[in-house]
Order: sequence, then C-alpha cells, then structure tokens
Amino acid sequence: MPGGSGGEIVFASTSPGLEGPLAEELAELGAVSSTERGGVEVRGGEGLHQEICLRSRVANHALLRLGSARGRDLPEMAAALRAVPVHRVLPRGPRVPVELEVSGRHGRVRDARALAEQAWNVQVARGGGSRPVGAVRLLLRLSDEGCEVSADASGEALYKRGYRQELSRAPLRETLAAGILRLAGYSGDLPVWDPMCGSGTLAIEAALIALRRASGRLRPFGFMSWPSFNEPAWQVRVGRSRLGERVNGPPIFGTDLNAGSVGVARRNARRAGLPGHLQLERMDAREIKPPAGLTRGLVVSNLPYGRRVGAEPELEPLFRDFGQALRRFGGWKAALLVSEGAPVEALGLGECRRVALENGGLPCALLLAELQ
Repeated sequence: MPGGSGGEIVFASTSPGLEGPLAEELAELGAVSSTERGGVEVRGGEGLHQEICLRSRVANHALLRLGSARGRDLPEMAAALRAVPVHRVLPRGPRVPVELEVSGRHGRVRDARALAEQAWNVQVARGGGSRPVGAVRLLLRLSDEGCEVSADASGEALYKRGYRQELSRAPLRETLAAGILRLAGYSGDLPVWDPMCGSGTLAIEAALIALRRASGRLRPFGFMSWPSFNEPAWQVRVGRSRLGERVNGPPIFGTDLNAGSVGVARRNARRAGLPGHLQLERMDAREIKPPAGLTRGLVVSNLPYGRRVGAEPELEPLFRDFGQALRRFGGWKAALLVSEGAPVEALGLGECRRVALENGGLPCALLLAELQ
C-alpha cells in the first residue's frame, strides 16, 4: 500500500498561488513530501484522505495514490495495472462505471481508457456526457516508464462546503477565501472586517477558523461510496474534529453597500450554522471605522474587478476613498484581493507584500499591509 504499511499518500490540489498555505496546513495532518504548482503531496496514516477532506480549508481535491504501474509495452502495462489495488475504491461487480482523467503520455499507450477497461473490467465514461450514477473518479498520470493511479476522495470539489447556495457579485471560492486568510496570518484570535462582503464568504470562512470548526463537516464526500469506507470509524473521526471547537470567537463583521448582497450573506451564514457569530450589515465601505476598543484586527476583502463590476478607470475614486477609510484602522492589518490592472496606488497603502493568485481564472494579486 502506498505510504508504507497502514499508511497513505495523498495529493491535495489547490489554486495557483496557494501551494504554500496548503503545505503549511497539511503539515499539521501528515508529512509533506513534495510541493508543485497546483498542489501538495503528503504522507500519513490510514485515513489521511478522509482527514484532509474533513479538515483542509485550502485544498480543492484530495487524490489518494493507489499505486504505480510500470511497463514498456501494452501487455506489461495491463498486467501492472491489474496489480494496482483499485478494489479499495471500486464497487464490486462487473463493468463498474468509472470516470477516468488521463494526463501525460506513454509512447505505447494510445487509448488509456481502453487499457483501464481491460485491466479492471470497468466501464469508462466517454465523451462529454454527464457523470454516470455511482461512478468513481480515477486519475491516470502517464509517463514513459508507466503510469500512476489515483482516486478522487473528494467527489465534488472541496470548495463546495455546503453553505454557499446563493452568490452575489464577483464570487470568491471558499478555498481561495481560506487561503487568503492563512496568507494574512489569521489564526482566529483577532477581529475581522470585510467591508465589501458580497456573499459573505470571507467572513464565514474567518468565523469557521475562529470557532475551530472543520470545513467539511456539512457535506458528503466521494470516498463514502468506496467499499473500504467504514461509517463508524468516520463518525469517530468527525467527533474528534469537534473536540477543539469554540463556543465563541472574536467579532467578525461583514458589510456591503448592496442590501441584496447582505441578505445573501446572512442566508449563507445561517446555512453555515453561524447566525449569531457574524455581524452583517449594510454600509458603505468608504465610511467604515474600527469599533470602539478594537485596536487590532484584519481588514480583508475582495475588491471590485474591472472586468466583473466596473471598468478599471472607474475604480480609482472608489479605491482612493476606501484607502482613506483604511487610515482609520491604524494597528490593524489589511489583506486585499485586487485584479491585475486595479489602481492599487490609489489605496495609499505604502509598502505592502504582493502575492500572485487567481480568482475564477483571472490573474489577481493579494496585497498584505500593516495599516498606519
């Protein structure tokens, strides 16, 4: 078994730019063995894939490494594939439906899907149709030496926490929101304010961190359909994740000028089980000021994008006025996600750190600054 006796190897994927925060997070769950663009490989004990799905805030998918098949030609490859323990994840029976994702190439393998069907007696979905009911997602990464076989333990992407059933303008994925908070050094002990909260994703993710609630506690996962899945052991794992939860956390504010967005944020917070832990109100971001007695905290927000909300030149007055409001937050930190062409100078942040990220395929930058 990969990872040694009773152990596992899992590759956790994430958005470009969040590999570092993901590696830090996974180091708390296992031993990080490698980091590459788009993800991190980690080794740990039996059930590591479940722990990552339940606890990781930054990963998009968790791929359990099942094994490698080495072969110089098709007969060798087919024989090696038959030895990979796919029985851990495939239901019993002939012609089991499988969704197969293939990357890389092998000089002798022209049709990896046909090879998989022959080796494992499965039915591989082809074409652009919908995913077959009960299909297990397997991944083959081909190279000249053979291929590596993995199973997607997540099922639906891990950013689908289960609470965000409504969207506002310029939505932010939950995993990107959590990655931004980790890049900002947020550990859940200080107040947070998102002055352009939209759907409330940043505020909700901050509250989940502050209350120490597992990010995957509201949803099912793909591994639950595997024959190796042990429901009682899973319930023990979930119960263990709740032992460190907090009853209360620091103040978390989410405000937005758009009343409809505030309504969406409130409903999403309710679905996340956080109605009493967030203060969500309608307010102009240019008028914010720190509440009395709160001298430290984090202002975090996904600022308007020209391609989504308004043309870039039109953003300069808003950025300038918002930057003036931030000057009231001396002693706080700021973490602001901006589009590639945003008028950043108008914010007047002074010296700040920039981290290249992507949001919905758009190149962005996260600005990290100490507010003066």
